[in-house]
Amino acid sequence: MSAAIQYTDDSLPTFLDPSSGELHYRDGIIRLPVQLNRFLLMLAQAAGEVVSPDEMEPLLRGYAAHTEAESRRRQMLRRLRSRIEPTGLSVETCKGFGYRLHGEVRIRTLRSRV
Repeated sequence: MSAAIQYTDDSLPTFLDPSSGELHYRDGIIRLPVQLNRFLLMLAQAAGEVVSPDEMEPLLRGYAAHTEAESRRRQMLRRLRSRIEPTGLSVETCKGFGYRLHGEVRIRTLRSRV
């Protein structure tokens, strides 16, 4: 029998369930819209590394002009920053390079049954 992991209030993990768009943290759950969920997932998978605007481009399909996609990316990142603020996570703009997520987000994955 394995021992259960116990967390103190300050050490509760923050995790993202990509299938539902739910971001779980110590004070509750934030339900993210599909596009914000995708942005957070991309940043979380980069694990503290910078994600370039070019890498984010596939998330912005449907925006014809480069300036339109750029404007939409900035808007989505503003919305994401606002939504994740209560969790203690933040998104840094690395001018000329891209964006980096600060804070740890565990990604919940589906486990196959045997």
